[in-house]
Amino acid sequence: MAFLIKSDIEILLRTYRLNQITDENDVLIETAASMAEAKIIDALYQYYDVTAIFGKTGIDRPQNVLTWSRHLTIYYLYERVPDEQVPERVVFHYKEVCEVLTDIAKGKISVDLPRLETDSDGDGKPDPKTRFKWGSVPKRSH
Repeated sequence: MAFLIKSDIEILLRTYRLNQITDENDVLIETAASMAEAKIIDALYQYYDVTAIFGKTGIDRPQNVLTWSRHLTIYYLYERVPDEQVPERVVFHYKEVCEVLTDIAKGKISVDLPRLETDSDGDGKPDPKTRFKWGSVPKRSH
């Protein structure tokens, strides 16, 4: 099962409008959802466990990622129609999601999602991957 499904989009976009945009071709929805997922993964992969995030289904899916997926998917679907027919809110939400994803990718903000883990200290326990590093300058001899 895919992370985003058609009924998730119908929360924000009426079924008749969705069918009108896609010519009732659900493959177009799947393609747009895959494009949205790829964009989100590109922003999250450095710090977050994208396999765990996108492996969730149903009510277990993180709501922030689900919301981003909805808005991006709808935007990609609207690329099929003339610019003057694209609602301003679709473009606004797309830009808003892109700004958030850019800030996450740059490490400016963090979100409540499963983090990548590494075993950097060799103790056999996974450590969360962060941008913060501990350490000191080695003692110099005179």
